[in-house]
Amino acid sequence: MADQLQDDDILLYYEGNSYHCHRVLLALGEKRLSFKKIEVDIFNLQNLSPNYMKLNPSGETPTLVHGVEVVAGPEQILHYLDEAFPEPDSRLFPEESTKESVKCQYFLKLAAKIDLDTLTLGVPMKTELAQVDGDELDNGYREQDVQKVLMLCRESIPEKCDQLAEENSELKDNYQKLKERSLSFPDCIDDDELDAALKMTNDVMAKLEDELKTRRIEEPPEKEWWLIGKTFSAVDVYWASILHRLEQLGLAKRYWANGKRPHVTAYLSRIKQRETFTKVPRTRFEKFVDGIKRRWPWMVPAAGFAAAGALALIIM
Repeated sequence: MADQLQDDDILLYYEGNSYHCHRVLLALGEKRLSFKKIEVDIFNLQNLSPNYMKLNPSGETPTLVHGVEVVAGPEQILHYLDEAFPEPDSRLFPEESTKESVKCQYFLKLAAKIDLDTLTLGVPMKTELAQVDGDELDNGYREQDVQKVLMLCRESIPEKCDQLAEENSELKDNYQKLKERSLSFPDCIDDDELDAALKMTNDVMAKLEDELKTRRIEEPPEKEWWLIGKTFSAVDVYWASILHRLEQLGLAKRYWANGKRPHVTAYLSRIKQRETFTKVPRTRFEKFVDGIKRRWPWMVPAAGFAAAGALALIIM
């Protein structure tokens, strides 16, 4: 049984740019579990290795291995951690049929309305959308790095999938599905789709601001409180990753900073002060975003959007 296993059996396969992996890393910290991190270098196609594909047939991250148990996907992993390590003071999800459980589902559904995938793929290609001060994002990617991303989607992944499918017949179907996914990315993000995602995010941020204001009124100022109770839950893990990614995209000033939504600003500030948040490895996504913005003039739009499409294998 899962609850008979020890936390030192935990392995986490993760990718440093993924907000899904960011959520799991935060959750493991909040559960105070020791674990071994194994970074999957997608630029070098480590996610296509037969050993990894046997663990996670989709070739995606994160994947958690706990003894003989293998769990893929952030929400599934968070639920599993509660099942395997049910200590009451570190539960990520409240007990079902409670008032807190109803609130949890509400805030998770609210979070799901933010289309992080479209924003992540589209915003870096629209330099006018981000409002970033000089050194907020680190510049680290060069032209050849962007070309490498293009090669991943257009050539490297399909070719590698064909090769490995021939060498590993038992995984042929898995490789074929991954190849089809890679080749199916559109050349561009639809402007209307991106605009809709930006507008929906604004609506959701307005609702989050109202909810946080209500929570502040409900709880004594001297006591710590979070979205659905006194403890930092899965809801806060999800919102931490969302706000962090929006900030990485240069959208903080658009949605909450500079007094626009003070309760969201204060909430994110408290999240950043948590030890678990400070210990999560800083993602490399900031470098890619800034590299694209500063070098946009030499990239034709189609190439830029194709790079964005390829990123779906890297940064989700």
